[in-house]
Amino acid sequence: MNKDVVVVKNLKRKFGKDSALAGVSFSLPEKGLVGILGHSGSGKSTLLNILGGLDVGYQGSVKVFGKEIKSLSETERSHMRLHEFGYVFQNFRLLELESAWTNVAVPMEAIFDADNEDLRKKALDLLTFVGLEKKAEQRVNTLSGGEKQRVALARALSCDPKIVMADEPTGALDEKGAAMVLGYLQGIAKKALVLLVTHDEEAARKYCPRILRFSDGRIVEDIANPIEEDKALAPTSLAITKRKEKAQLSRKFVFRHTLTLARAKLFRALIAEAAISLGLGVLGVVTYITSSIENEIQASFSSLIPSSTIVMTPRDDNAQPIGNVYAGSLQDAAYLVDEYPDLISDYGTCLALDYENWFCDDNYFSYSSGASFSVLPGFSMRHINDFLWYSPTSGEMVYPRPVTNMRKDQVILGLPYATMFNVCYSFHIQRNYQSLGDYISSRGWSIILHASHIEWGFTDEELFEVVGVIATDKPLIYHTDHHFNRSILLDTMNFYSSQVSDVVSPQYVLEIPYIELLCDTADFLTLSRKEEAMSRFVFEHVSSYYHPCFCSPGERSEIKRLFLYSCDKNGATWTDMDAIMAAYPQIRGRNVASSGGYFASGDSVMTGFMTKAFVSADASKVLEIGEIYSSLPLTEADLPLSLPGNVLDASYLSIGTGSLSISSDLSALESGRAPLGLEECVLSSSLYKKWGKPESITMGLEISGEDVGDRYQRDFRYVELKVVGTKEADLDTMFVVSDWTVDAPFALFDMSPFLLEPCGAVFFLKENVDSAKMVSSLTKAYPQYRFVDPSGEIGASLSSTIGYVQVVLYAFSAIALTLGALLFVIAMAVVISENAHEGALLYALGIPRPSLARLFLGHCYLYVCLGLLASSLLSLASQIAVKAYLGQTFGSGIKGGIAYLPFLVILGVASLFLLGSHFFVEMMVRKQHF
Repeated sequence: MNKDVVVVKNLKRKFGKDSALAGVSFSLPEKGLVGILGHSGSGKSTLLNILGGLDVGYQGSVKVFGKEIKSLSETERSHMRLHEFGYVFQNFRLLELESAWTNVAVPMEAIFDADNEDLRKKALDLLTFVGLEKKAEQRVNTLSGGEKQRVALARALSCDPKIVMADEPTGALDEKGAAMVLGYLQGIAKKALVLLVTHDEEAARKYCPRILRFSDGRIVEDIANPIEEDKALAPTSLAITKRKEKAQLSRKFVFRHTLTLARAKLFRALIAEAAISLGLGVLGVVTYITSSIENEIQASFSSLIPSSTIVMTPRDDNAQPIGNVYAGSLQDAAYLVDEYPDLISDYGTCLALDYENWFCDDNYFSYSSGASFSVLPGFSMRHINDFLWYSPTSGEMVYPRPVTNMRKDQVILGLPYATMFNVCYSFHIQRNYQSLGDYISSRGWSIILHASHIEWGFTDEELFEVVGVIATDKPLIYHTDHHFNRSILLDTMNFYSSQVSDVVSPQYVLEIPYIELLCDTADFLTLSRKEEAMSRFVFEHVSSYYHPCFCSPGERSEIKRLFLYSCDKNGATWTDMDAIMAAYPQIRGRNVASSGGYFASGDSVMTGFMTKAFVSADASKVLEIGEIYSSLPLTEADLPLSLPGNVLDASYLSIGTGSLSISSDLSALESGRAPLGLEECVLSSSLYKKWGKPESITMGLEISGEDVGDRYQRDFRYVELKVVGTKEADLDTMFVVSDWTVDAPFALFDMSPFLLEPCGAVFFLKENVDSAKMVSSLTKAYPQYRFVDPSGEIGASLSSTIGYVQVVLYAFSAIALTLGALLFVIAMAVVISENAHEGALLYALGIPRPSLARLFLGHCYLYVCLGLLASSLLSLASQIAVKAYLGQTFGSGIKGGIAYLPFLVILGVASLFLLGSHFFVEMMVRKQHF
């Protein structure tokens, strides 16, 4: 005989003034199919809620399995529903986005301590019982209504319930589907008590052996309804006996279901994720900037500029190194000759005049050859000015013989072979220099200078006796009188000398004195800086500007002439720089800076030549690059050099990889010796090895440039430097003698001295010297200059700038975190609200509230963990990007690895997010009315 498992006595339930149940009493056995009939509002559903422990606000007694429902705690009631009850709802109440077998497995995973394979086998057994084994993997929202109800029926059986409550299970089904479900319930009733709530009296009479009819909250009939013996089979499935001590949703399901819901609401999930990631990511970046980036940038800057340097510049930033330039006087030149007879042989002058335009009508030499006159090819008025000094001891072979003490109307002609050939031909003599010399000796040779400018009323002819010829490559005039040009142009042709070019009368000619050296140019420059008498002069080397007859553009002349200019000098003086070197033994060397040559500024870490400059051990590459950049369209002229890997850029604007530093700190050489002159150098060890241990290197330097039409033309000069040693250094560095940055461009490359007047210097200090104290001492001793430790200045500026950036970023981080937290809270509230039906379903199935909180916390963990990952990647990417940028910008890798503090901060804040989310979700779940 069946034992009663449900005993209800005088059950009453009111909702306000309305009575849903009014004194109901009955008992139910442990097995069988009991139909509960009644119209809507008769109390059927209320009864099921009370029996299942979902509603305890009743009066009377309701005992299930001998336990008073009302006396049980919420946890105990949930435990009873999950372990003892199975539910089949009218509207299916399934997890629509999950598969059929997942819906069946959810209650099992909560209570059974079994592996996945057993759980899946049991779920498939139950789906097979309801005829859905082939649709186990299909998502529920793609099933028909009848199929959904069968899934709900299989789920009701998943935990081997003793009581199955089916509330209007056929209400949404057609006749065939209803009959199928009722047949399954009939089979289930052979093992458990099945309560079938329905308003379909015909179905109840056909399938239910007992019927309780409800009306107005009372049982009006308790009918024994004999039915034919049914042939329905009882459900069978894999038996799982081991159960968990504490029922709860499995982590696997929580994770899987969280991902499913996130994919379903992907846009919203991405917004919440972006908010969290942005807040945490900005915090990580701020932490990185605060804790690490300043040191890394400082390290980067220190890898760009030689360590322990001080930059000296005039205090007046607007002061030009030179001003008020004018040609020197003959008295100045004569004074220098008298004062330095061991250095200077004599002086002369260049009478700078536009000879071709001034003598525009006649400007040539002619000579008599028999009865006719012939033009002497290649010679013009300019050759009078561009004459060369002749001395019997100078070494030139003169035909017929050496000459001394020439008169001003006598000349020695330098004749190219072709000119000599034509002259000999016109004289009907053998075509060689000796024959021409013999002709001059025996018969004499006179030439006439024809010069005229008819518009200005100028016409002149000057007769010259040729006393000898010299074999030369270009047409030239030689004379023993060092002032020959002056005597012809000024004394004979009545031009007037001027020291300035801006004159009213065209009869004036700019006279620029020059001195001719007995010593090396570099040695003379070194001495001239120490002499007060030369301090106001600027010495310009010979070039095609002054003497185009024997100096071709772009070619360097071997003649040691220096043109003499006077000017006002406002930059750094050699006297002060020498005094500083003498007074401070901590200084190892100096690079003198100039406005147009090598440049350095205390406001910048960049040093180098203001013009294009490049160096390589491969001379062909240097020449090739010079050829490319010698003529460019104006739109491309100022673009940085694009150099191959074996060529380094020594220009001021070059920085980082591919740039060359220049230093005069020659202490502590690794191998070899220090340079002895301008044409020698020492290389940093790494560069020496990278370039294949060269014996020499080649440097190309732009010495001038100008716009020519729509192109920019540059004049490059090239010099080979001998490598005499190596020195350990962090940068690719070329070590040279002090003042090389001024002397070499002038003496080796023929750069204009007006570009090389000192405007400051870079002093290289010994190691462990307190540069701040050094700057303070120099500033007090030389107040007319500004002394700067670039690394210190940049460090202070960097700290200040980063300080401001930190404040802004902290504020932005706080805002981002606040917005992220707010969006996170809103997103979670929406998730809980939108999925409250799932929470109510699972609660009805018997899942306890703490486990429901775990389901919603899965969203929190997903968002926060993905946010943690995304923000960590953002922080890592920012570090990598900063290191790459600094490495690319400054030309060196950043020492040290990844900074871990930002990740720890992100982890800590993410943990706070999770801790807060626990409280928030639990509060929200407690407030939900299930």
